[in-house]
Amino acid sequence: MTVRWGIIGAGDIARKQTARAICEARNAELTAVMRRTIGGARAFARQFGAAKAYDSVETLLADPEIDAVYIATPVYAHAEQTISAAQTGKHVLVEKPMAMSTAECRAMIEACQQQGVQLMVCYHQRFNARHQKARELVEQGTIGQVTMAQARQCFLYPSPCPGGRRVRGYR
Repeated sequence: MTVRWGIIGAGDIARKQTARAICEARNAELTAVMRRTIGGARAFARQFGAAKAYDSVETLLADPEIDAVYIATPVYAHAEQTISAAQTGKHVLVEKPMAMSTAECRAMIEACQQQGVQLMVCYHQRFNARHQKARELVEQGTIGQVTMAQARQCFLYPSPCPGGRRVRGYR
């Protein structure tokens, strides 16, 4: 079965990570994208081979050819968009943070449960092979009883990156 995806908030994070992952997955198809401007949506759709481009959340959610949505909009919109997606029978992968409050999170969970759709927060590191191996070693008792753990993770950012918020002051 192929999952037909729609992206709500086809911006930078979707461009750099999720759209490509959807396109490369054997059981997924990027069907539609939504941005605030139709020109931006069409350009994004062309870049990733999506058949449809929208400039409103409601229109994308009304599309019967979309099974699941990836929500990558500002966090203040996550709850409303997730609940709307659930009400239209769409599964939801929402960017982190999940919502603005625990009350909003609970409402999102409840809406998805009531509609029988899946809800997942995009904590991609949960599936990191190294993290899964560490968990396995702890659960099996291979490394003894763990009383404390500390981890550091580094990413290589392109240099120079003029104005990049993560590399300001970097020499």
